[in-house]
Amino acid sequence: MRAGLWSMPRRNSRPMLGRTHLACGVLLCSLRFHGPAEVGACLFGSLLPDLDHPRSFIGGRLRPVSGFLYAIAGHRGAFHSLCALLIVVCGLWRLLPNDVSLALAAGFGLHLALDLLTQKGIPLLWPFSRARLGIGLIRTGGVADRLLGLLAFSYGFFVIGRHWVSVG
Repeated sequence: MRAGLWSMPRRNSRPMLGRTHLACGVLLCSLRFHGPAEVGACLFGSLLPDLDHPRSFIGGRLRPVSGFLYAIAGHRGAFHSLCALLIVVCGLWRLLPNDVSLALAAGFGLHLALDLLTQKGIPLLWPFSRARLGIGLIRTGGVADRLLGLLAFSYGFFVIGRHWVSVG
């Protein structure tokens, strides 16, 4: 059900915690991306799909854009699809260096993969199908969601620390 431009989603209809997406972005950065631009792009990409939710971490900071996207497509609609990933990557590929574009795409893809683990799922194949695909392993804000975030942050920072020690 879509809401009007100025209405907000209910408080209990939250997406996977933004800090979990960010933590898993840190983990991905620690394993693959090391330059500051790459890391920033990957972390931004790991939050970007939730721009369609006014109460998300990124949506709350860009509320006019977020409110507009939410009114048009709702949360976990078109912006949580492979089509959106393709549009974002193709749109930025010519504007950003290839490694930065790849990092942003990886973060965006990671966000979609994490939301596939939730009970609500995502319309991954939109616009060809509006069916939500989801495994249902994680309940938003539940123990698994919080534990995944904690483990990802911990391991990510451990790997980053080891990398900095070996470089320095």
